[in-house]
Formats: sequence, structure tokens, C-alpha cells
Amino acid sequence: MTDVRTLAGTPNSAGIINGTVVLATSGEGLAGESPINVSVNYSVPVFSGSAVWNGSTGSSWGTAANWNDQLTPSINAAPGTFAGFSDAMTLNDSSSNRTITLDGTSPPSIV
Repeated sequence: MTDVRTLAGTPNSAGIINGTVVLATSGEGLAGESPINVSVNYSVPVFSGSAVWNGSTGSSWGTAANWNDQLTPSINAAPGTFAGFSDAMTLNDSSSNRTITLDGTSPPSIV
């Protein structure tokens, strides 16, 4: 049996958000089965909107793995790929020239 639920809401902070949702059942299954509640743990990465480039020469802007979130480096997301948000990015590698392929993305203005 598969049950699909949607968690809704607006995260108040960036980072990894953990929690538990309780799924109520109506006793479906075996005849005479009583309803039970099932707790399901979840973990959701929330991008801060501020990323640092970690890609190599010739890498694509829109590839999330080429970026680390400045607040939670384990989160990878390309700035400017989520419409309606004001993202920021840092291209701080001064050791060599970089060619970053935009691949149809619309990155935010570089300051």
C-alpha cells in the first residue's frame, strides 16, 4: 500500500529541518483491524539563497552539485534557478579562470 502526503508551510530558517508527521489510518487492511497512527520522520534541506561556487572549469551553472549553500554546505542548489527569490552567489576562486556554462538559466546579477 502506498500513501502520498504533502507537507506544506514556509520554513523560517535555512538548513536541514527535521520533524515528524503522524499519519492516521482508518483500520484498512485485515478484517477487524483497529485504526492506528503511524509516525514518519522527515528531513528536508532548505536552501538559504546564498551559494558558493565549487564547480570546475567548464561546469554548468544550473547543476546544483556545483554549488554549496553558505549556511549549510551539505545543501547544493544553484542560485537563480528558483523563480521569485533574490539569491546571492560567491565566485571566490581567484587561482584560475573559470568558464561557467549558463545552459539556459537566468542567474541573478553579479555584483
